Amino acid sequence: MYRTYDIYRRKTTRLQKWEYSWRAYYFITIKTKNNIHYFGEIENAKMIMSNIGKIASEEWMKTPNIRSDMNISLGEFVVMPDHFHAIIKIGKNEYNCSSDAMHRVGAIAEFKESSMHRVGTNMYYKNKLMNINSSQHIFGPQKKNLSSIVRGYKSKVTVRSRQINSTFEWKSRFNDQVIFDNEHLINCRRYILNNSTNYKK
Repeated sequence: MYRTYDIYRRKTTRLQKWEYSWRAYYFITIKTKNNIHYFGEIENAKMIMSNIGKIASEEWMKTPNIRSDMNISLGEFVVMPDHFHAIIKIGKNEYNCSSDAMHRVGAIAEFKESSMHRVGTNMYYKNKLMNINSSQHIFGPQKKNLSSIVRGYKSKVTVRSRQINSTFEWKSRFNDQVIFDNEHLINCRRYILNNSTNYKK
């Protein structure tokens, strides 16, 4: 079994054929610049949010309404002292419904094949975490996709933090994983729910 606390730290290669506007579950991690504890502190395994931490939570919950045309659903999420984890689902919408289904199938097949070649078929499910840097590769116009969602969210949090005269900066990039099956989804959910308990400074 892979270690869930490594769930957003591994570096592998992004799927070359995957479009991040496609309907899927995604696990994202966004960090503050220089890992500064802008969002609050952990006390007795519980997150005590600062005003900026509360803003980060509030703005994320607005995402489906702000981008109603993308058919977004929010899963578990957690605001931590210096980072933010979330599961988000992009559903079928007018921007991805015309995508060639065979391209999607091909991208998943590519992931399976590359995983099996690296570690063998019996190790496939132990090595499917796709921790990648979202600004390292560009897939056409960055709109109506995962990158545009994160960009808009980060901007909203930054603007509101300035309105309360607080110093705040995000790290310029973010990490994400495509969640391909229920096992992976369960592990991401468990990781998020246990994040405060397992947090180490």
